[in-house]
Amino acid sequence: IEYTAPQAKRDGNFIVTTFKVKNIATAPIAGFKVDEFWYDKAGNPVTGAQTFRQRSPLQPGEVIDVTLRVPVHEQMNRNQFKFEHANGTIKPNRVPKL
Repeated sequence: IEYTAPQAKRDGNFIVTTFKVKNIATAPIAGFKVDEFWYDKAGNPVTGAQTFRQRSPLQPGEVIDVTLRVPVHEQMNRNQFKFEHANGTIKPNRVPKL
């Protein structure tokens, strides 16, 4: 898959992160999901987003919007995304735009 640069904004007590994802494979991706994890300066996990799940298979060439909401934690320092499908982990490619 390819994805655009995540855009994060504070919305009350949440950080809302949005970006676009495109299936560049020649086959559909079943069970596509994205998780977001936040860590403190020492690298310890402090919070995370509820999993984003694409209910229908992500078709070849299809572009979807991903929105993740994470509760604000005072020790938040850096984040990490995990992209997966029904059969395991996906290694995504970040692109300037889709």
